[in-house]
Amino acid sequence: MRPMFTTSPGEYLFALLMAASPIVGSIWVDPAVTKWIVFGVGCAMVLVTLAVALRPVKSTQ
Repeated sequence: MRPMFTTSPGEYLFALLMAASPIVGSIWVDPAVTKWIVFGVGCAMVLVTLAVALRPVKSTQ
């Protein structure tokens, strides 16, 4: 079985970039508590996206 991202790598790369955008955007957030919440949510989104992309899928051939 192969990872799911091999079926459409461009879409998974785009999803990963969109999931990482809150991490970058957390630089401009105030107050500090909210900054860490936004950063944590961004990290969680990246981890979930990676987990889905690396999930094995059965070959249909």
